[in-house]
Order: sequence, then C-alpha cells, then structure tokens
Amino acid sequence: MDVAVAERQLAMAQSMFQQGHFPEAVNYASKAMDLAEDLEADRDRCPKCHAETRPRWLLCPKCGQPCAEPPPFRPPAGGSSRKCHRDGGV
Repeated sequence: MDVAVAERQLAMAQSMFQQGHFPEAVNYASKAMDLAEDLEADRDRCPKCHAETRPRWLLCPKCGQPCAEPPPFRPPAGGSSRKCHRDGGV
C-alpha cells in the first residue's frame, strides 16, 4: 500500500472542506485515516509472509526474508589504541 494514496485522500478532504462540502470532506478524511491505519498495521510485518516483526529485526523469524537493510558499517569511534606494524605485529 502506498502512502501517496492516503495523502491524495487527505488532500481531497482539505479541498472539500475549503469549498464548504463538509460531508464529502469527512468522507475523504475517513478514507485517509483508514488507509493510514492499514499502513501502520503493515509496517511491522514481513513483506513476504506477513508474520509479525519488530522494527530493528533484519530477518523475518518465520521465513528468513530480509525485513530491512542492515545498518551501514561504522568503525568504532576514536580508533583503536593498538597499532599495527608492517611485519604483522602489534
């Protein structure tokens, strides 16, 4: 489901409200709210099997489908106190 669909419904609600068409505005706003709730419910679901997931999980526990991109690698802040030498020693 696309956020743009909910945004279009909300824009129509605002337009209807500004034109004084209040029942139509309520109708469009209600549709936008329903779409937003559906998007929220789908947010923490596996894209493949729809099993429940958590925001920081990288893989679905049921089917193994990637749920999110892994975070980029960042070396430790401040570097290491150990120095590497050309001969492989420390």
